[in-house]
Amino acid sequence: MIVPSTLKYHWLAETEKFMDKSILKCEIISSKADMLNLPQEKNFLIMSYYTATRLIEEIKRLDLCFCILDEGHKIKNDKSKFNWLCYL
Repeated sequence: MIVPSTLKYHWLAETEKFMDKSILKCEIISSKADMLNLPQEKNFLIMSYYTATRLIEEIKRLDLCFCILDEGHKIKNDKSKFNWLCYL
């Protein structure tokens, strides 16, 4: 899930509140080190648009089923720096 940086912990709290923790195991990603040290059991990643932009290559290596965007309107503009998210 890619969200504005101010909402990372809000989305973590929401997922933990409404989802079964035995199925959805969340992790906030803030740096390349977080990606490299990602436990295998984590299956729902939350990161900011800025972090996602910095970690494009690492994200492309993941076997993703979905990419959820909060404020997805950020990718609508062809000139947006987040337009690459359309091609994950």
